[in-house]
Amino acid sequence: MNYQNAFNQMGLKSTDCVYVASSSLSCFWNPKFVENITESLLEYFKYGTIVMPAFSSDFRQHGSFDVANSISICGKVAEYFRSLSCVSRSIFSPLHTVCCTGKLSDIIISKRAESSYGSTSVFSLLKDVDASVILIDCSFFDGVPFINCLEEQYQVPYRYWKKLSGKIIYCNGEIEKTDIMWFAKCLDLIPQGCIQFDAIHRRKCLTELGIQFYSEKTVKSLIYNRTKFVSFKISSFYEFFEPLIAADNSAFVRCIAD
Repeated sequence: MNYQNAFNQMGLKSTDCVYVASSSLSCFWNPKFVENITESLLEYFKYGTIVMPAFSSDFRQHGSFDVANSISICGKVAEYFRSLSCVSRSIFSPLHTVCCTGKLSDIIISKRAESSYGSTSVFSLLKDVDASVILIDCSFFDGVPFINCLEEQYQVPYRYWKKLSGKIIYCNGEIEKTDIMWFAKCLDLIPQGCIQFDAIHRRKCLTELGIQFYSEKTVKSLIYNRTKFVSFKISSFYEFFEPLIAADNSAFVRCIAD
């Protein structure tokens, strides 16, 4: 099954840089969905750049990140994409790596980010080039890491800076010891001046804000072969969400109804 027409209907161009987050929900009616959607993306954006999340908890939980073998926790499509020979993986920050292919790949994988979502990160680069976000059967809350970028930029009170130490295992077997900074959730540790992280409340708030954002004319959505596609420019995301957190750095944990 070919999904290229969905990208065309949303006005996306073959030369675009796209950040793709996807679930495998459509596997229920298309057993080859993972392969089909990946092939469609590669063919349609053959003159552009495709980026997918390849987040891993290995560095945080085990003290090491293996570039070739640390599995992505971002779903079947992202993990299948990661396995392709034409795809490269970023390294820093090892908690929130991405996989990519296309004309911007070399720039993306060369980024040595000081933190996952800060000004030196891959996500900041995607903002700078005004990439398009494509969500495929994926919720706004689960698929848009640029929320985290704003939380880091505006130093939200329900996260704090934590230093993690460990090692990077490169594809050639070389090992590098490194320290990274992680803007962690205030769960067990709540430093002075911070507030406790409430995951359920944050999800509710961001889901409600996502619904409002989806009503914007700049957001395009459609159902194609029973699969839901949503697309928007990162600039449109920032135009909607940044004024909220700039006015109140707890905006993403305050429900609209409150």
